[in-house]
Amino acid sequence: MTDVQIFPYYAGVFADVPPVMVGEGMFSSGQMMNNQFLRLELTQAKASADIHVGATYSWTGKTTQGDQTNSHWMFCTGLDPHPTFGVIFDWSHPGRVAPLLSTVDDAPVKLEALSQVHAILKSPNPAYGHSQAKLGDQGWLVMMPAMFPVCIGVLIEDPTLPACFPEGSKDITLVAKSKRTLQTIMLDTLSCAKVGETALFLTPVEQK
Repeated sequence: MTDVQIFPYYAGVFADVPPVMVGEGMFSSGQMMNNQFLRLELTQAKASADIHVGATYSWTGKTTQGDQTNSHWMFCTGLDPHPTFGVIFDWSHPGRVAPLLSTVDDAPVKLEALSQVHAILKSPNPAYGHSQAKLGDQGWLVMMPAMFPVCIGVLIEDPTLPACFPEGSKDITLVAKSKRTLQTIMLDTLSCAKVGETALFLTPVEQK
C-alpha cells in the first residue's frame, strides 16, 4: 500500500480530522467461517500525533495498481518494530468486532495429537440411532486464536470426508483418541471450516 493515511476513528461519531500518520505498508485480509480479518502494517511511517495501542483508527491508501482502498475501523495492535493495525469482524453478530493480534494467515494452534478421528452420523435406518464414519487416522485438537469468539476444533490430516460434510456444514460431532493419554475426545456443534489437504472443524468456545 502507498499513500497510506491513518485517522482517529470514534465509533458512531463523525469527525473531520487530519491524519495522525502517513506512510507505506502491507495490507492483508482473510476470512474463516463468519469471521473476516483485516491487517495493516506500515513499514515506512511518519506520525504527526501520538498513536496508542488499543485505540481505533481508520485509514485510506492506494494499491500498487493505483486503486483507492480503505477501512473505517481498525485497532492499533502494535508500534514496534512497525505500526500495525488489525480487526476481526464477526458477521454473524453485526457490530461485534475485536482486535486482530496476529497475522491474518495464522495456522491453528495444535493442542493435542489425535488418532482415529470419526464422525457420529444419524443412521438412515430407524432401527439404529447413529452410525460412524472414519474421517482420518491422524489429527489434532486445535485452537484458532485469530477468531472472535475464540474457536476450538479438530484438524484432520489427509482426510476422507463423506459428501454430507462440505465447507459450511454444521452440527457435526467428532470423536477421536488422544495419542498421549489414549482418552476419547468428543466435540459437537462443529462446523466444517475448511476442506483440502487437511480438514478443519471448529466451534466457538462461547456458545450463545
